Amino acid sequence: MNINNIYTIIRDEIKPISFIVVANIIIAILYALNAAEVYTARAYILPPENKYIQALNLSASEVGNTKQDYTVREVYPLVINNLQSRKYQRKFFFDNNINELFLNDDIEDSFEKNFHDQIGLKLQSKVSQVRNRSQDFLTVSFKSDEPEKAASIINGYIDMVLLDTAGELARSVNTTISKRIKSYEASIEAKKNLAKKIKLDNIAQLKEALTIASELNISEIQTISDNTTVVNMEDDSTIDNKNKLYLYGTKALRAEIISLESRLSEDPFTSGLRTLEQKIETLKNIKIDQNDIRPATIDQEAIPPSMRSEPKRKLIVMLGIAFGILLSFIYLIIKLFIFRKV
Repeated sequence: MNINNIYTIIRDEIKPISFIVVANIIIAILYALNAAEVYTARAYILPPENKYIQALNLSASEVGNTKQDYTVREVYPLVINNLQSRKYQRKFFFDNNINELFLNDDIEDSFEKNFHDQIGLKLQSKVSQVRNRSQDFLTVSFKSDEPEKAASIINGYIDMVLLDTAGELARSVNTTISKRIKSYEASIEAKKNLAKKIKLDNIAQLKEALTIASELNISEIQTISDNTTVVNMEDDSTIDNKNKLYLYGTKALRAEIISLESRLSEDPFTSGLRTLEQKIETLKNIKIDQNDIRPATIDQEAIPPSMRSEPKRKLIVMLGIAFGILLSFIYLIIKLFIFRKV
């Protein structure tokens, strides 16, 4: 094999070689012209502004919690996850009858092939430093054979996900509020039950002291030499050897017993009860509205693209030319091998 042989074969086989190259070019051109046109619509999303998630963070003075649970860096990833979630994709696809836009009688197959797999949703996250703060720029893309359909579907899907995410966050906070109200109500009930028991205990102690005072003929309050009263009648007082209830005297003891027994409610005398009731009333007036929450900012909605993204016809023709040259080269190698054998 030498250069002269190669040149001779190329010269002799110029027609088959030209035919192979031209045939591949024609096939590439026909494919490029007849391939379905695909348009890609893109929407651009940014993290939410702080003012649109502040409704999620209840005042510490209102709920007794100094930690704010929701920040931009906690809310925004939830939006990204929901946009990629098959649950939300299926909800949007089936609730809005998206299958009617495609020629496929099998709804499940249409969802997989036309929406989830072939058309799909593309999420691209970029990170840059803006004012020393990490900022995620999210691009959500959608491909369709019609530019208007591509833009309409992606905008509708994003709106649904943002609304549902806001509702999810609002329900979470409202559930926390409801649970906290129930907790406070349980504390109030416990305090009331305890107050009733304390009242009965006080009456029992006073009756015992009355019996002792009667036996000792003590009818008036007894004081020590410095004229200081030695009896403390508070519920949480400690009764020691220097502070005997019977020293209060039978008159005071009977009056106290009658007062306690005739008391209709222990609420005014229960420590901390009114504070809990105030917290409950405050929480009942707090209702998070999902319409006040924006878990992400739409920097730009998708607009119908004017340029198709597929097929890339120039690239297809160039690949056809390259493939034709490759086939021609293979053809020459085979001819050289046959020529050499002969």
